[in-house]
Amino acid sequence: MNLLIVNDDVIAVAGLSNGIDWKSCGIDGEELIAYSAAQAISILEHYPVDVILCDIEMPGKSGIELIRYVRNHYHDIDCLFLTCHAKFEYAQEAISLGCSNYILAPAPYGVIADAVRAVTGRMEKRREQERLQRYGGQWLDEQAKNARLLQGDKRGIEEIVLETESYVIANLSSADLSVSGLAKRCFLNEDYLSRLFKREKGVSLRSFIIESRMELAARLLADPCLSTSAISVRCGYPNYSHFVSIFKRHYGRTPTQYRKEKKIEK
Repeated sequence: MNLLIVNDDVIAVAGLSNGIDWKSCGIDGEELIAYSAAQAISILEHYPVDVILCDIEMPGKSGIELIRYVRNHYHDIDCLFLTCHAKFEYAQEAISLGCSNYILAPAPYGVIADAVRAVTGRMEKRREQERLQRYGGQWLDEQAKNARLLQGDKRGIEEIVLETESYVIANLSSADLSVSGLAKRCFLNEDYLSRLFKREKGVSLRSFIIESRMELAARLLADPCLSTSAISVRCGYPNYSHFVSIFKRHYGRTPTQYRKEKKIEK
């Protein structure tokens, strides 16, 4: 989450920046600073902001006017006032604008930190609920699919193995291709997916990935315009030494030797 501090008092802003560990308050993104409402609006137009900690009386537009602007244009931003003014009408306006807190300055940094932490905690819970609502249907579908698999739904198993096989072939050049990554795509346990794949294909998923990459490497070595290092990358091995080691273990010779032998055979 990103925090925007809006205050025309340079010393107060410096104190807030240096005196509070914002990451411990749930601010794991940027700490942005504006010394006027106009600067704050400019920042809002260019940067995503989650929480605003704002003074009230500033040159130009007041903090109240700024938050009113925010409410009209940025509905998801949470706001807190930090001000030395205890006027009832200010507090009343803050409440009407839906501000989460109205902190009277000077306030201990711990009090300010707790107030921001409470806001980020509520925001995270709200976002988590939104994510659950958005992806809940998909999650339920996947759970039903997995339940069918556990009950021995042959058609479901064949579909997953076929999809996994197709994905491997289409992504051989990806260095991130792995059994664990494939399992996550299927919402399955890594060992369980490996057992399903071996049962259907007669070869372990890990071995299938390596064999497919080696077959691709052998085909690419037939092209004299491709260097062995370029082929290594095309086959998902950014580490050339590792590629040579795997290739030699598979074919009994290095890629360079393999290319020379195939050339002689022709």
